[in-house]
Amino acid sequence: MMSGDSSARDRRRARFETNQPRFKRPDIPWKKFAIPVLVVLGIGLVAGMPYVQDNYLTDKGCPGHWHASFQVYDEGEKLSFNHPRFDMNPMPMRGHLHQPNDWKMHLEGGCVTVGDFFDNMGMDLRRDSLTLDSELHGGKVLRDDGNMTLGFYVGLTNGTWIEKPDLPSYQLKDGERMLITYGIVTEDELRRQQDAIPDPLG
Repeated sequence: MMSGDSSARDRRRARFETNQPRFKRPDIPWKKFAIPVLVVLGIGLVAGMPYVQDNYLTDKGCPGHWHASFQVYDEGEKLSFNHPRFDMNPMPMRGHLHQPNDWKMHLEGGCVTVGDFFDNMGMDLRRDSLTLDSELHGGKVLRDDGNMTLGFYVGLTNGTWIEKPDLPSYQLKDGERMLITYGIVTEDELRRQQDAIPDPLG
């Protein structure tokens, strides 16, 4: 009796499975999709190229790995940035220093303005002021006040110096030098400060 029930059950299961539609993996026409996919990728590449050029290609003014040098003078005194705060580990890759060369800027991996670089150092550089870091310089603010003036200068690779009022938004080039000076600065003192800034490629 048990054997008969089992056989009937097996026959019913077999009929059920026979009547079920078998799953068939759909044929995907890959060749039909290949051209549209390539077109979309091509459009994406063309659309993204301006961003890549603006942020990563050196011929568009952004560094691969460039070096510039700088000094900040406060009333004739050259400020030191020889401190662990101003080193590669606390500072981002894109703009940083390596101690003990506290004057040599390393600019790499994309555009970094002078303002961004000072921000990496815990300072705030604007067109009319420079707020120094708190670790070494007590957060002192340098800005025009009577005869005391704040000056921005860039030494080009051809050896000439230019005044640069828009320094915070400027992208330094490989081999350029930068001077920020505050106080009553004569022409002779300005030249002395400029000449004291090392060649970053030397």
